[in-house]
Formats: sequence, C-alpha cells, structure tokens
Amino acid sequence: MPQILSTAHIPFSPSHPEMVLHCLNFIAIDYEQSPENIKLYNSIAHKNITAIFTSSHAVKAVFSYIQPQNWDIFCLDNSTKDALIAVGLGEQIVATAPNAQALALEIIKSNFNIEHPTYFFCSNMRLNTLPYALKRFKVTPIEVIAYTTRLTPQSIDTAPYSGILFYSPSGVNSFFTNNTVLPHTTLFSIGTTTTEALQKHSDNKIITIDYPSKKELLATAENYLLQQQTILI
Repeated sequence: MPQILSTAHIPFSPSHPEMVLHCLNFIAIDYEQSPENIKLYNSIAHKNITAIFTSSHAVKAVFSYIQPQNWDIFCLDNSTKDALIAVGLGEQIVATAPNAQALALEIIKSNFNIEHPTYFFCSNMRLNTLPYALKRFKVTPIEVIAYTTRLTPQSIDTAPYSGILFYSPSGVNSFFTNNTVLPHTTLFSIGTTTTEALQKHSDNKIITIDYPSKKELLATAENYLLQQQTILI
C-alpha cells in the first residue's frame, strides 16, 4: 500500500482507498502585523495602486485589515487568486500567472499605470524571481513583509514513503535540514522554484505539476504511484 507524505497540512484525502496520506508541517506562518504595516495598509486602502500577491498568506494578512476599492491586482493562479476572490477582490484582479516569472511578464504586458505606486506583499523568505524580473524592465516595487515564514524542521523516518509532496522552497529547506530520502522515493513539486530547491538536495526523481494546485499535486502523486505499483506487479 503506497504511502505519501505531505510536507504541509492539506484539506484533502486520497481519492484512492489503497493510498495512505500523512501530513506534517515543515514551516509555520505568523500573521501578526507591526504597527507600521497596519498604518501603511490604512494609508493606501483607498488609493490607486498596483498590488502584487504571490501567496494566499499575504492575501490573508493584508485584507484582515482593509478592503480596498481602487487597486490593480496581479497575482498567482489558484490558491492566491482564490483567496482574493474569497475576500471580494476578484473584480480588481488585472492578470494572473502560474509562476512568478510569468507574472512579471503579465505586469509588464498590461501597460500598468507607472504613475501609481507598485507594492509587492510578500514574506520574509520571498524569492528574488519576481523583483529581479521586474527590475529588468526598470520596475522596482515597494516590498511589504506581510507575513513571516518560519522553518520547523523535524526528523522522521522517510523509508515508508513512496512519494513526498513539496509546496515551497522554504518547505524543502526545512525538510532536508534533518532528513534524507531513499532512492525509491519520488518527490512531487508544486512549481519550478520548488523543483529548483529540491534539485539542490536530492538526485531522486522529481515530478513537477504544470498548474500550482495542492489538490492537483496530490492527485498527480496518487496516479503516478499507482501506475508504478501496477508496473511492479
């Protein structure tokens, strides 16, 4: 019976009864806001700005305090977009993309109003991909640390797992702080930046999904591992 480890808790169960899913968090998110952040949110809530979101965590952090009316929002697909729609900001989304590099191109292609300030709401462990891509086009967003990511490494026995699910480079780094994986284990990645982080830690087979979705990642792992089990039989 194949066993899957998810390196973050996910609100899904395997669709195949012969699959076993275990979830362990390897990062923790802190949404506590500084007085400076709250002051900033209130000061820009009703201004015309360009806002960039690459995480549903940033959406939760910012819009717990304000409900803007005049923002042009650019965001990643799936969970980030869904979070914005859930707080009533779907109509303010100008464009989405599956990853940060593609999102930067969407921002530039949109001919967004350069007279409006551009804010990038991110974590303390944000990657350089988006800022560097925008910098090539002489766009430097104002970065706001909207939430804090903290690594929570723990030691586990990885031998029982046929597949392990990864959702972020920080989750990858936390997992491999105290663990290694056996050659038979397949690693499943939610996106290209997570895959790049995995390649620094392991030579194991990595499967990267095309669309950043936790549900799709689990489904991909299930289907692949069941196919492998059939081949072995």
